[in-house]
Amino acid sequence: MLGKNNYLGLAKAFTTLLEAKNKELEKTFLALVSVGCLAAFIPFVYLIMGNSDKLTTLVSGVYKVDAIASLVFSIALEVLILYYFRIIYSQWALVKHQLLQLNLRHQMCAFASDYARNSQEMDKSTLAKFENLVFSELSSDTSVPPSIYDAADAISKVIGSMRKG
Repeated sequence: MLGKNNYLGLAKAFTTLLEAKNKELEKTFLALVSVGCLAAFIPFVYLIMGNSDKLTTLVSGVYKVDAIASLVFSIALEVLILYYFRIIYSQWALVKHQLLQLNLRHQMCAFASDYARNSQEMDKSTLAKFENLVFSELSSDTSVPPSIYDAADAISKVIGSMRKG
């Protein structure tokens, strides 16, 4: 009877964790979509506000300070928003990975409850392996998003290759 109560408590704890992680996943996905729409919306706003004539003057070779400032600001803002999009995306992927791990552990608890009840005479090291799996920390992706300097370097390489081509 004691084992069943422990399993029920553990299953409830995993259910609570799963609900919290699902809410976090929804919020992160909403932020991801919002930042993605904002990144797509900025070039549209740039054209709507009448800044396209500034861009055509730059392309034609007439360099006005207001046109250059407007273009540089727009590009910097877009790069910053895309950088935050990358950070939010990595957080969303991390939460999805943790949800998968929590689901696995929750299912393993159901398996272990029956297993422990039916295997009183079995080797205890097998149950120790199960306990290590269920009670271990959730792994997180340790890769860090690229720094703003890495992003600027990548953009400069693209612009440099466009000029050569």
